[in-house]
Amino acid sequence: MKTLIFIPGLGYSKSLWKKMLKYFPKNKYKTIAFDIPEYYKIYKGKPLDFDLFPIYVKDVLKKLKIKSPYILVGHSLGGYISLEYSIKFPREVKKLVIVSSPLRKPNSHSPKNFRFLIWIGINLGFVDKIIKLILNSKNKLLKSTLQKLIPLDAGFLKKSNAKSVALCCRDLLTHDWPSKVSMVHIPILLAYGTKDSAVIKINGTELYNNFKNKKVISYLCNHSIPVHHPKELAEEIIKFTSHQT
Repeated sequence: MKTLIFIPGLGYSKSLWKKMLKYFPKNKYKTIAFDIPEYYKIYKGKPLDFDLFPIYVKDVLKKLKIKSPYILVGHSLGGYISLEYSIKFPREVKKLVIVSSPLRKPNSHSPKNFRFLIWIGINLGFVDKIIKLILNSKNKLLKSTLQKLIPLDAGFLKKSNAKSVALCCRDLLTHDWPSKVSMVHIPILLAYGTKDSAVIKINGTELYNNFKNKKVISYLCNHSIPVHHPKELAEEIIKFTSHQT
């Protein structure tokens, strides 16, 4: 019996995996999905970031009495958490599946206005309300302008808190992902959407080939692969986890 731990991305809930989970045979897989707090929410007196989130996940799994080793399946922020977890607790993770998580060098290319938008999101509290008002309106011009300014999927923006997203993006751009990637030696499956602005527009697949034992797959969709391609992704994960290494 293999244990799959599903960790959603920022602005998503465990329901992200709902369509997918039914494809895993119950006699072969134990599937665990849970919600995570917003990025930078205070936990144990400190803000949840890439370094602290693995501790949060470990505490959740301990509370649920789930025994290792696990196969971690992370979407977006959940992918980073899974990666960091495998580094902090290598004996507890057999394989990794990372979905829609950009991995790039700190100095890699990103849109010129990206850092300015991050600053606005962090420092101007009213921005979140304005974004949601525009996205929920019927004004096509405003929606189109917003999409050009912010290179993220509209559905993602509707679900997320702007400040939390900005803080996560700030840390994403400066985190030393090359060194993190070099620390991962277990098999890893990487999946991304070819229409995913959150990945494509910031050169987010740059480090995928740096993993020593990896398989990279892509889908013609945006950030929410588990929603748009649940069966296909589940089949890839079953194939990946069934292969003996």
